[in-house]
Amino acid sequence: MKRKLLLILILGIFCNCEKKKEIYKYNENLKVKDEIQKLVTDLAIGANIYEMETNSDSNKEFKELLAVATDEDLVGLTDHKDPTIRCYAFRGLAERDYPKVKEIFMDHMNDLAIVTRSYFATSTTMDVRSYYLEHLHPALNQKYKFTSDEYVDMIKELGVE
Repeated sequence: MKRKLLLILILGIFCNCEKKKEIYKYNENLKVKDEIQKLVTDLAIGANIYEMETNSDSNKEFKELLAVATDEDLVGLTDHKDPTIRCYAFRGLAERDYPKVKEIFMDHMNDLAIVTRSYFATSTTMDVRSYYLEHLHPALNQKYKFTSDEYVDMIKELGVE
């Protein structure tokens, strides 16, 4: 009887000590202005995030999105159901030196949705939080980026390379 109680106690401790991670939950009720919705729809069709291809349709649509969307619009889009749109929105905020970009990153620490990023002829897959982290790299020419120490700490915390 004592062994059974001890076993139950030990199992209970292990079950309660397990660190539970919540998966990021996007905003299912996100409302987007009509002029932005068309660009978002076009960007979502592309599926890949194009970083350097200035002549790609997706890059043109991204630039158009930045031209019409306010910072508040982009902040809202970081909660879009499509992870590609979340990434484009975050990239836009980072490029605009949005003061709360680190806070948005922290809100997405458990955003494990997978996106495909393309650089010319190569493509890589990564989760949204890793994409966000790369856009806060200390070497980038942005005002609200991580310091080298902060960046290393984030890599360790996320367990990414």
